[in-house]
Amino acid sequence: FFRGDPSFVFRRSVCFIFASCPCALEMSRRVSFGGSTSSPPSGESSAKGMQDLSKEIPSFLERASATAREMAKASQDCATELAAMEENYREALRKVNEHFEELAEQLQCRQEALLTQLDNMRLHKANVIESRQKQLAETSESIVADVRRARHAIEDRHADDVEHFVEKIKASPGFSDIVSAPHESLFPLLLDLEGDKTAINRMGYLESHPRVSGMLFKYISDFDNNGVLYWIGRSYGKAATYQNPADLGLVTVTASSCEFGRPDHAINHGSIKDGHLTFMSKSEKGSWLQLHLGVQYALCPTAYTLRNCLVNPCHSLKSWEFQGSNDGQQWTTLRKHDEDLGLLPSRGSVFTWSIEDCYTFYNRFRILMTGPNQHVQPHAKFYYLMLSGMELYGYVQKRM
Repeated sequence: FFRGDPSFVFRRSVCFIFASCPCALEMSRRVSFGGSTSSPPSGESSAKGMQDLSKEIPSFLERASATAREMAKASQDCATELAAMEENYREALRKVNEHFEELAEQLQCRQEALLTQLDNMRLHKANVIESRQKQLAETSESIVADVRRARHAIEDRHADDVEHFVEKIKASPGFSDIVSAPHESLFPLLLDLEGDKTAINRMGYLESHPRVSGMLFKYISDFDNNGVLYWIGRSYGKAATYQNPADLGLVTVTASSCEFGRPDHAINHGSIKDGHLTFMSKSEKGSWLQLHLGVQYALCPTAYTLRNCLVNPCHSLKSWEFQGSNDGQQWTTLRKHDEDLGLLPSRGSVFTWSIEDCYTFYNRFRILMTGPNQHVQPHAKFYYLMLSGMELYGYVQKRM
């Protein structure tokens, strides 16, 4: 293989390592790789170069071997992950098919029920129309006969008979009313094709953040135990009981101003039973509340929940922006609310909003008011930022 030329091995070794070893670079300047016209290095230079190389080559090769082993393990992990992905795909495929098969059964049952109702209504309407038709026909024949008898009585000059038939005609059913057929031809059928299509398109849910990885905190219900702030309040999931994470010193909450309570009361996970743990800013335009998750973790949000104040049920947020930042200077609007009436002006009302198309992790979040509150008196304009609870959902990554 080496064609009896021992210097070939040396030359190839130098070629492989000169970029990583300074002494090898020097050796490379003295060694020609051009083929038969090259001359081997002198014995003294060769010995010195080999001595220098022998000091660094073993550690370098050990590092290369360790890297190769890590790559091999990662390659095997990729194969394992691929196999697991295929298995999970088949399971997800099975669940989707079962889900829509059951929905198809329910849809067919609903269709059959609606058709049955339609048939029953048709029979009812037909009975009403036919009954009215029969009544009108019989009354018409009766009136025609009485008119004929009344005319004969007039010709025979029988006044009593004339009066009798006239009174009988007047007493005929429907004679004094407007004669018409019943309006039963229409069916009050409510088929909202676009609405039903929209409902169908919303059936099922595939996580909309495939480009984001991390610990997933998924929203289930308002102020459930699945939120990020609840997790931090349990010392990042290590404690059995919850405390306000600001009280633990794990997050920081600041505000543009404060008229009642403390800013960190705005992120409390507790309920309306917690009494007066409410934050309220001064009534100033542009009021804001800022939450800093610290330097350890960052969140790519998918939803967030707010609870209205507990002490002044006349106000609630109506126009604001939910923003994210990593330095507290540059803010990105993640959701804009204009005339949003989701959070009612009542004590402790709660609402959750989704956040779409966010693929960036932030460690700071801010609520920035852009308009007056919703108020029980429509014409009142106040700018109090008042909250008694907050929860965040999404993907969390550790930065430190």
